[in-house]
Amino acid sequence: MIVRFCAALLAVAILASTVLGGEPFPDIELNGQQPSVYQTYLETEDTPLHLSDIPSPYVLIYVFNVYCDACGKDMPNVNKVFEILDGQGLSNRIKMIGLGLNNSLFEVNFFRNKFSAPMPVFPYSETGTRITHGKDDCPVCILIRNDKKSSPETVLYHDGPVENAEEFAANVLRSAGYGN
Repeated sequence: MIVRFCAALLAVAILASTVLGGEPFPDIELNGQQPSVYQTYLETEDTPLHLSDIPSPYVLIYVFNVYCDACGKDMPNVNKVFEILDGQGLSNRIKMIGLGLNNSLFEVNFFRNKFSAPMPVFPYSETGTRITHGKDDCPVCILIRNDKKSSPETVLYHDGPVENAEEFAANVLRSAGYGN
């Protein structure tokens, strides 16, 4: 009985930190030289490019900061989410990128190498356009609908660490219409 209660409490906590969106998302510019393997993954040429240049109906954005302890501790789960989504055979339908909030290209490349991030990472400065709903805390995950017929739109907004990679990936898949 106690185990069921704790499991239910954990599920509520995970869902409470996940907010469904529906709000427009800015077509942000992505800068920073990317290795060819990431250009191939994104199906794009060199940067700069905009979010809408990524030819995928959905983009999962992991917002981190190099100096954020929680972000570093979160990376094994983030890497696992990438592996799960990629393993579903949906890499042409859901792309995943990282944005180093107010970090330089040197810093995000250091972060990528240190934590073996499998996705492209870009520096991002929120001096103009806010993408984290006015919060300065990291990490944040944002699933964007990247429909070429309209502006990018937030589908899922998750504030805080990815506590359970399998459950979070399932939530991303459901939100994108690929899961039940």
